[in-house]
Amino acid sequence: MIEFFTIVGFLIAVVSVFFKFTNGQKKIIFCNFLLFLILFDGLRWKMGTDWINYYNHFLNSNTSDQPGMEIGFKLYTSLFKDLTDNYSIYLFITTAFIYVGIFYNIFK
Repeated sequence: MIEFFTIVGFLIAVVSVFFKFTNGQKKIIFCNFLLFLILFDGLRWKMGTDWINYYNHFLNSNTSDQPGMEIGFKLYTSLFKDLTDNYSIYLFITTAFIYVGIFYNIFK
């Protein structure tokens, strides 16, 4: 994932050096890049070595107390489990929440 992020970020940086963009155009480019990153990372499936552990935690979040998970993460997962049983929606919203929080501060 980091390779795609780096390549797209590099292309945006190179284009911004050769072209002068207004602040509105910069925001549009930034929002499109952020949307691309959220879609790419938020719609992943069975990626990472600990994926199955988090998936199992999501499936069993309301039925049992699982040791080793932080209380905030347990509450966050239980909230989403109450709203939907779809793990993809959970991943997508979590990814959007994290990236928007990070890149909002960077863009400011």
